Amino acid sequence: MIISKTEATLLIAQLIAITIAGLSLWYKIFLPTTYYLMILALAVILSLQMIKYHRISFSVFSLALSIVFMRNVYYLATNYAIIPFGDGNWDYGVVKTFASEGRAFVITEQNYPATLLTWYSGWPILHILALCLSQVSGINAYQVALLLPSVIGTCSLVFVYLLVDKIRRSLRLASEVTGFALLLYSVSPEALFWTVQFVRQNLGILFLVFTFYLVYKSWIKPKELKYTSLTIFFALTLVMVHHFTSFILVLYFLLFSVFLVLSPHFAKRKFGNKLFGESPNVSKHAIFGLGLISLVFLFTWWNNYGTSVWPTITSSIVRFVKILTGAQEIKYLPSPASYPEILIPTWVTAMSFLRDILIYVPALFGLIILTSKVGKTLNKLFVIYSTLSLGLLFIINYFFFRQEVYRVVTLALPFVSLLGAVSYSYIKTKLERIRCIPVISIIVAFLLFYSFIGFWGHGFAPLHLYNPLISYEEVGERNTDFMRLCNFNEKVIVKNYKVVWTDDLNPLIFLINSSDYNKIERIRPQDIQKVGSYGKEIIYELKGFNLYFYYARAFSPVENPEDADVLAHEYELYVQNKFSCVYSDGKYRLWINP
Repeated sequence: MIISKTEATLLIAQLIAITIAGLSLWYKIFLPTTYYLMILALAVILSLQMIKYHRISFSVFSLALSIVFMRNVYYLATNYAIIPFGDGNWDYGVVKTFASEGRAFVITEQNYPATLLTWYSGWPILHILALCLSQVSGINAYQVALLLPSVIGTCSLVFVYLLVDKIRRSLRLASEVTGFALLLYSVSPEALFWTVQFVRQNLGILFLVFTFYLVYKSWIKPKELKYTSLTIFFALTLVMVHHFTSFILVLYFLLFSVFLVLSPHFAKRKFGNKLFGESPNVSKHAIFGLGLISLVFLFTWWNNYGTSVWPTITSSIVRFVKILTGAQEIKYLPSPASYPEILIPTWVTAMSFLRDILIYVPALFGLIILTSKVGKTLNKLFVIYSTLSLGLLFIINYFFFRQEVYRVVTLALPFVSLLGAVSYSYIKTKLERIRCIPVISIIVAFLLFYSFIGFWGHGFAPLHLYNPLISYEEVGERNTDFMRLCNFNEKVIVKNYKVVWTDDLNPLIFLINSSDYNKIERIRPQDIQKVGSYGKEIIYELKGFNLYFYYARAFSPVENPEDADVLAHEYELYVQNKFSCVYSDGKYRLWINP
């Protein structure tokens, strides 16, 4: 790719801004001012590249560069010391168990939270990949777990680009649609949330997007069996990668087939004339066949290896039937835990709401524009049927199954982003005569700027990552220097204890042997009387008995930081009376009872 002098200048400015912002995060210097200035500069630079100097290849490259940096802000702020959130640590625990046993298998554990290992090891592709990379490269598996999410997320972005650009070209839409679609996809909270984590869902998204791309190729070229064969291979592999993602893909295939069967009938009606059309029988049979093959393999895999999923599936189906028959009312999920006031200032909640509006609402208008402005082609029908299938899945899940509805949004993002981009391209065309009001430039700059602030947050922002005035303890973030416990921890023979208590599960997965995971117990408010009742117990005090986690939402043991402070004091007094402190470095303590 040959770049012009102007593009070279913008690229150099972009690299300088990323470097300065990255160094300030790593060394905690001149924060938050430097960070805010640099991300503002990045937002302006990228807005100029996408709107004024919109050569598609250069715009995509520059956007991807900034998005990779955005997805690594958490890691830079924590000095690549901790795996984000909770699930990724248990996925690392599976890798660690596989490594210690020298084989991949479904780990059988009876005690929560170690039962998570049983869940996660039932879909082992991520863990096998990480273990192989660790053994081949010589890099510690923990470091692989820190680095791999960014690689997986970048690959997903590449296939989103391929899918969107192929569809955009076939529909003869403006080249800027590709850039807008990648922007909307990259800055959505759902995409940011999963792509920073070492979790199966992240790898599942990659396989799903690639499968969408292959389905599209086989849809427009049904007689080329190589695309259908590859689609089958990746769809079946996805079954072994992640349960929910593969389940949604199977339902997507089946609903897509339903729309294909009903489309001739709907096309004759006034309301469906522009939405539906005739498609080749080969395509109809191929899509239904894909769904049927995937369903059979999914059932086989779940019945033999992913058996832990059946109780959840069974309860969801029972609830669905009861709601349909009127035997049960719709029950909504429990309200999430409160976010610390310091992470939800008014300007954050307002900007977060505006970002959601700007990302998701334009997709509805984009669907209307696409149906009214583009003729009936196979390419258009693919986008419409895919959107309707995933939209219907969202509605069904939202009202009946209630299985974390944001997951469905995540999987539908390639199409949501494409339709949103169609809407913005249309607006830009209409506003070209009013050059004094750079509406689209402002929107692009805002989305980029705020996403560097709010990241994956809906209604809150992890301000503590780049504002040293907010301590990690205030918001329940994990401590980053827990590895300093390693030397002393080597002297602790955990296998001699019946129970290992902790106020933070995640570091413990790294600190103790995988054979002792079944002894782990999380300290919870309702279990205070249990602590010390078993005999031969050890307590890893890793957060000063602060049981609040800002990212855990409804699953946080304590609802808010204020309650956590009160409980921490009660726990400390209780533990001091029943246990002896064998290690203290001013931040971490280990307690035992003989």
